[in-house]
Amino acid sequence: TIVILFSFSFMQANLGGYAIFDYSNYGNAPSHDGFDLKRAYFNYSTDISEQTFFKIRLDVGRHADDRLTAYLKNAYIDWKCDNGDKLSMGLIGTNSYGVQEKNWGYRFIEKSVVDKYGMTNTADFGIGYSRNFGKIKSSVQLLNGEGFKSNDKDGNQVLYLSLLYGESKLDKNEGMNFGLIINHSPLNGVDKNLLGLFGGYSSNDLRLGLEFNLFETNFAEEETSETDITEKATAIYANYDISDSWDIFIRHDINDIDVDDDVDSEDLTILGGVWNPTKGLYISPNIYQGDDENTYRLTCMFKY
Repeated sequence: TIVILFSFSFMQANLGGYAIFDYSNYGNAPSHDGFDLKRAYFNYSTDISEQTFFKIRLDVGRHADDRLTAYLKNAYIDWKCDNGDKLSMGLIGTNSYGVQEKNWGYRFIEKSVVDKYGMTNTADFGIGYSRNFGKIKSSVQLLNGEGFKSNDKDGNQVLYLSLLYGESKLDKNEGMNFGLIINHSPLNGVDKNLLGLFGGYSSNDLRLGLEFNLFETNFAEEETSETDITEKATAIYANYDISDSWDIFIRHDINDIDVDDDVDSEDLTILGGVWNPTKGLYISPNIYQGDDENTYRLTCMFKY
C-alpha cells in the first residue's frame, strides 16, 4: 500500500477553471432546442516545493438522468526528478489525447477525436512517468483502466504510451509536431487496443492538424459469442486568426464504427468562428453538419 500525504499552503495556490454554455438549434429535433450549461471545471493547483506540484480538479457534467453532477476529475502530484524526468501519482489525466486537443484548439466546442468517439479514458487512477530523449518526449502510464468514474473491478491494469516530437502547445505557440499513442487494455475478458498517429503545424496565424486512430476490441472466445470490432476514426482541422479577436475554423471527422461491416461510416463537419471580445470570454457561432441533420449552435466559454 502506498500512502501519499499532501500538505500545502493556499497562499501559493492557483485557482481557476472554465464553464461551457450554449444555445443549440437541432433542426430535425426542435423539441431539444434551447440553452444549456454543458460543463464546468474548477481547478486548484500549487507548487508544494521546487520538485513537487499538486493539482485537483472538480468536473460538473450531465449524469445519466440529465442532472448536473459534480465529481472528482483529477487529484495528483507531479514529482520532478533531478535528471528532468517526472513521476505522476494519483488520479491523473491520461497521455492519449492532450496534445491532439491543443492541435485542434477548441475543446469547448468539441472534444478531441479519441475522446469524442470513446476510444480512451481522459483520466484514471495510477502512476505515470515522463522522460525526454532529445527532442522526443515520452510518457508511459500504468492505470486501472476503468476511468475516473469507477474503481478497479478485475485487478488488471492497462498500459498507456505516448511519443511526441515537436511543440506540444500549438494553440499558443508556433511550430510543428507529430506523435504516436498506444493503449493496451486487457480488462474483464476484453482486450481493447488503440493505435493513434497525429501531427500539427502552426505559423503565421494558421494552425493545421491531422489524426488517424485505430481502435480494436477483441473478445475472449470462451467468455462470449460476440465478434471482434475494429473502429477507425480520422480527422483533419484548420484554424486561421483573421484578427486579434476573431478566429475561423473547420474540422472534418470520419468515424468508421466497424471496419469489417458494410455499414457506412459517420461523417461530421464542424465549421464556425470564435470571438474573444474580452479576457475570459469566448463566443462561437458554429454549425454541425452530420449525415442526417445540421445543428446550429452558439457556444460560449467563460474562463476564470
